Amino acid sequence: MSYKSLYPNLAKYRSLLHLFLAYIHIHDDLNVPADVMITRYAKVETFENIASTISELTSLLQKPTLPWLDISYAANHTLKSEQEAREWLNKILKILEEELEQRNAHKSPELPEK
Repeated sequence: MSYKSLYPNLAKYRSLLHLFLAYIHIHDDLNVPADVMITRYAKVETFENIASTISELTSLLQKPTLPWLDISYAANHTLKSEQEAREWLNKILKILEEELEQRNAHKSPELPEK
């Protein structure tokens, strides 16, 4: 069964689903807090993938209603309400944005043109 059929309300958020299914979903099995798994994702994924996930999170958070139960199931993270889901997604967004800021701060300056 594909993730599109399992989570139809989240199917267009491919990068976000990758984060949920590949990193956060397994946090309980590994006895690792979800925020640690999010930080690991931010450290190993490409700049482009993180930027895409940030874009998808921002888009999702702008919606008047969230498919918070789908988010809870996809991430294997207990969320009791839409408000709690928004707070958790904003926490994820902050972690990812901070990682991109750190990467940008450590970029080598470009060589001047001749």
